[in-house]
Amino acid sequence: MKRIAILGSTGSIGTSTLDVIARHPGRYQVSALAAGKNDALLLEQCRVYKPRYAALANADAAERLAAALKREGLDTVVRCGAAALEEMVALECVDAVMAAIVGAAGLPATIAAARAGKQVLLANKEALVMSGALFMQAVAEGNAQLLPIDSEHSAIFQSLPGGFVCGRAGELERAGVRRVLLTASGGPFRTTPIDRLARVTPQQAVAHPNWVMGPKISVDSATMMNKGLEVIEAHWLFGAPLESIQVVVHPQSVIHSMVEYADGSVIAQLGAPDMRTPIACALAFPERIESGAEPLDFTTLGGLEFERLDALRFPCVALAREAIRQGGNRARRVERGQRDRGRSVPGRAPGFHRNRRRHRKSARRNQRGAAFQPRAGLCCGYRSPRIGIAVRLASRASRLHPHTMTWLTIPSFLVTVGVLVVFHEFGHYLVARLMGVKILRFSVGFGKPLLVSRRGPDQTEWVISAVPLGGYVKMLDSREGEVRPAERARAFDHKSVAARIAIVLAGPFANFLLALALYWVLFVAGLPGVKPIVGEPPPNTPAATAGLASGDMLVSVADEPVATWNDARWMLLKQAVKRETTTLEVETERGAHATRRLDMSSLGKDDLDKDFFGKLGLVTMQPRVPASLGRVLPGKAGERAGLAAGDLVVSIDAKPIATWADFTGAISSNPGKELVLEVERAGRRFPLRATPDAVTEGGKRIGRLGVEIRAELLKPEYERMTTIVRYGPVDALGKAAAKVYDLSVFSVKMLGRMIVGDLSWKNLSGPITIADYAGQSAQAGWITWLGFLALVSVSLGVLNLLPIPLLDGGHLVYYFAEIVKGTPVSEKTMEIGQRLGLALLLGLTFFAFYNDLNRLFTG
Repeated sequence: MKRIAILGSTGSIGTSTLDVIARHPGRYQVSALAAGKNDALLLEQCRVYKPRYAALANADAAERLAAALKREGLDTVVRCGAAALEEMVALECVDAVMAAIVGAAGLPATIAAARAGKQVLLANKEALVMSGALFMQAVAEGNAQLLPIDSEHSAIFQSLPGGFVCGRAGELERAGVRRVLLTASGGPFRTTPIDRLARVTPQQAVAHPNWVMGPKISVDSATMMNKGLEVIEAHWLFGAPLESIQVVVHPQSVIHSMVEYADGSVIAQLGAPDMRTPIACALAFPERIESGAEPLDFTTLGGLEFERLDALRFPCVALAREAIRQGGNRARRVERGQRDRGRSVPGRAPGFHRNRRRHRKSARRNQRGAAFQPRAGLCCGYRSPRIGIAVRLASRASRLHPHTMTWLTIPSFLVTVGVLVVFHEFGHYLVARLMGVKILRFSVGFGKPLLVSRRGPDQTEWVISAVPLGGYVKMLDSREGEVRPAERARAFDHKSVAARIAIVLAGPFANFLLALALYWVLFVAGLPGVKPIVGEPPPNTPAATAGLASGDMLVSVADEPVATWNDARWMLLKQAVKRETTTLEVETERGAHATRRLDMSSLGKDDLDKDFFGKLGLVTMQPRVPASLGRVLPGKAGERAGLAAGDLVVSIDAKPIATWADFTGAISSNPGKELVLEVERAGRRFPLRATPDAVTEGGKRIGRLGVEIRAELLKPEYERMTTIVRYGPVDALGKAAAKVYDLSVFSVKMLGRMIVGDLSWKNLSGPITIADYAGQSAQAGWITWLGFLALVSVSLGVLNLLPIPLLDGGHLVYYFAEIVKGTPVSEKTMEIGQRLGLALLLGLTFFAFYNDLNRLFTG
């Protein structure tokens, strides 16, 4: 008869353990029970199982229990406190210890049981999360037998070869294991829109769709913090390297975990979502006994689904991985953070996003400060942004070419410029009015006025002028004309230096504020994006040399998390400017996490103006769908060749075609050339001859057949490869502010590198390029256009702060000089400055127009 001590007997694991034991009278004896403060339930358990010892953490509860047992004539000895637990597990009358106390409270007793050489049935995550090395050392010193209770780790243990010993070094390698796969249901918020997570209730958080668990464990499951802790557990329990541990979302919770072997075999443990199964497995090991769990009915099971873990929705898994990589007490801080959050659940909403931020903070510090900070963040912006007339911020996906100009180009450009100018000048206007300055004219555009309206007590002229490439606010100023004595106090030049500085700064500030508002709208509304999954890099490129492979998904660039190709492109651009080696964290198709080092030193000064992704060998993963045809367009090359809807293209010129990407690549690279297509139709294969029509796209001659893919094949791939990221209103504000700051700083750095010759002046762009991208972004949809508008608004703000006379920054230089000298800058100095500023701006404009025309006509 096996003698059992149950730590945490009143919790969900403890009561399930007693349920299994009750099904096998005569096989087990309950020697000791321990709980926190639920003396009423512990009394009931003592009546049924009559243990020799009982312990409670709460002294008052222990007194009540002792008194009740005495009244009922039961001779169970009652003890109190943590020391009592350590003594209890080491008693001779205990053979096995069920360690099921939640949190750090159960850690000392669990270690004591291991040192005493007991059979430890480990349901307490904290023993391995907080003190993995210490606990495994105690197991080795006491020669204890360690059996996992967590359903996932029990499933892994059951899928390993007989004789496997938990905690023994090298066991996985000797067993021929390639990787272990932890399944996760995804919890109650797997499909909840991210922007709603901040408003979930305690009832929703603990309402797990599959399992019945205590509130703290349920909340850990909702945030996926439990899965992060299980990664740490698996690392210590099975001696598994982090890169060999994969988390897979499996909503049905039927497969509890899997083990993949070196030969490609995968062994999975299946069962109903009932904790009594792993408990019974551990209690009877190496035998099997009845657990009381419902048997699986495979005829009614339905489909089993598997999904990639959404690292943006559930960042706690990445946090746990980083904690174990950094070592030291990082994992303990992670555990402490999730334990503190769990305590608040019954009384108030768990604050899903707030909890995630606190988890990050608890593992963020080391002796040098914040070493790790996984952000559930997404950088947005136009996919090929430029910074007004100043600096281009990202390489374009397509080349500027006359054929890309559309009917939307000019209207979009005029609307873009109009919005930016109105906001910029309205900033000057508003603060000038607040400072008591008389406004003579508010003009959108330069040159001859087309529309004039006089409004207000000052009869301010509101003007739309002929050249819509800017605007201005004209204020009363004695340096530009005679001012009546009664209005002298309202003249701009008669205001204090502080007032003039405020008026000048208001314009760029209005642009930054507009960008902040636009990015906030985008972050709240949701940003669609393509997941950063890499295609096969061309040989001998930096990406191929770094070890990137088809199917790898970028998780972070230079330790900054990325969720879409927009994120990845932006982060890589910032690193490309330095032309150094940057670190990429990837998740392989097998789910393993790995680090790659991408060498960007081969990029030249002019490459940022080109497709620098192509030079690095970074290729976007194409949908892996067969070359099965949908609609065949009438009158096109495909119809002339005899192709029909439903045809499957098997090969082209005897070269196998496995995917739609293979098919389009072969067609586009052979314009006007006759090709032999092997086609499968209604189970029969036969050849067809087709000559792709030659068309010009983006300045390049390519082939087209005029056929479309079957939409029903593309839809699931599209859903797999795309994502939409949203934030709550408060989180979105922080993200928007960080975005505006990031763009502003990077713009200044780009300008500085161009000035010192570290970057090419080809990165300078003018109104033609801006107009082209205004049209392209308008065609792409309102989200893309707003992102473009926000980007150009930031660039306009930065540009106007440059210390160039005629710009706002030049005026600020004059005013700061006035503060230093104590008198205004002389008229002659200002005149010289104006001429120099005009010459400099004309030079920049010339370079910008030259670059625009060069791109326009040469592609």
